[in-house]
Amino acid sequence: MSTATTVGTTSVNVPANYDFIEPAPYDAPGSASFGKKTDGAICHVTLAPVERDAALPFGDAQAVIDDIHENLDDDQGLIEVDTGTTTAGHPYIYSIVRTNMGPGNEHYGLKLHIDTGTDAGVIGAVGAFDTLGVSSYRDSYVFSKLDRDNVRIMEGWFMDPYDPSFIRGNPMNHSELPEYDNDFPDHPLTLVRRFVRELVENN
Repeated sequence: MSTATTVGTTSVNVPANYDFIEPAPYDAPGSASFGKKTDGAICHVTLAPVERDAALPFGDAQAVIDDIHENLDDDQGLIEVDTGTTTAGHPYIYSIVRTNMGPGNEHYGLKLHIDTGTDAGVIGAVGAFDTLGVSSYRDSYVFSKLDRDNVRIMEGWFMDPYDPSFIRGNPMNHSELPEYDNDFPDHPLTLVRRFVRELVENN
């Protein structure tokens, strides 16, 4: 289910379990913000019009990967980049980057663009999906499970999802793979992936 809102001059369907947040004085004209809180995360997303010449390169995930790799800080890791078309046929592209905020506390930043193919141009989503409490329970649980199952885990636990030889920053760890999302429905990474999926499916 989704809720329609207006971003610039375009109607956008936002996941229904996100609450509208009244605009702040510094918000860009035509933007709309939404949030939700779970037992494990605080989520905030702002949708706003994006100038077409400032949009991510639709269809070129590798260009986004290369740019993120070039600009990662020591406390950051690339989690995901993907591109495709929404259910309504609009091109989209997005990235998720994790920033370590302290022991067990993580911030997953979302940047997503959808090309409406109309004069309304590009709609952008910028999201902050942050730990509420300690998020390292996901890492610990998966690590322990693999250890119990006698799986070799030390080699390859940390690995960039697109270039195993890339070691700058703080690479993605094995527990952050999508296959573990269903086990951690309130984890911020699960929630950011779900937000992307629902936005793509309903627009």
